Amino acid sequence: MRSLNLLPDENESFSRVSRTDKGVSARMNALTIRLNVRHPHLSISEVQKIYVKELNKKLKNIRIAEVQSVPNIFDARLNCTHRTYVYFFMSKEYNMKRMEEATKLFLGEHDFSNFCKRRKSKTNYRRTILKFELRNIDKNFHYFKIKGTSFLYNQIRHMVATLFLVGKGQMDNSDIVNMLSGSCAKSKSYKIADENGLLLYSFKFSDLHFNVNVNNRIFSSVMNKYIQSTILLISLCYPLKIKEKNENLFENISDEQEVLT
Repeated sequence: MRSLNLLPDENESFSRVSRTDKGVSARMNALTIRLNVRHPHLSISEVQKIYVKELNKKLKNIRIAEVQSVPNIFDARLNCTHRTYVYFFMSKEYNMKRMEEATKLFLGEHDFSNFCKRRKSKTNYRRTILKFELRNIDKNFHYFKIKGTSFLYNQIRHMVATLFLVGKGQMDNSDIVNMLSGSCAKSKSYKIADENGLLLYSFKFSDLHFNVNVNNRIFSSVMNKYIQSTILLISLCYPLKIKEKNENLFENISDEQEVLT
């Protein structure tokens, strides 16, 4: 944006729907930022199309889908009503039934202070989980689908880590209930779930309509590579064989209209 002289100020601030950790992927994201209008003789819609084209020429691993004018008070983070994440993992050792039952404990509003990286400036740890499901792609490849109004830093990776412990029999539902009460410290020490399995899948605004055309085949190809890489890494533990590639993987995940179009 600086190279295209789009920013009115060198230190122009911006707001985004989600700040993903290093290693975490995003199928889509959105941000609000003030931009210069370099073509005053053109309509706003024409300027927006020009900016999309110019920005995409500068980008390599991401693509700008749309630039849209919003009111000055609009904030991508604060005006987002909910975000949906998916977390992919492979295993033969987890008790999936126990894990699925435990996901229901997170539904609703809770104190998630024991499920995040605490910061001195953070005082409100209450968050609302709207959906938490365990799904399978085949008998060895699974994913969690988590929808919430907002999330704390590392919250999803902490929740997934405790579910893995439940699946291994090293933690039970009462441990999660106690941790959600916020009145006790973590009942067990554990390492948070790996960042590479987490993906920001979609989000929704209450008062903004925009069109985002995401090529799901690209993500399907990426996930097939992820599956094969995972098989290679754990092949010494047990052999796996993917019978067929699921090209409709991301269409299957999206069983509802998450983003307004």
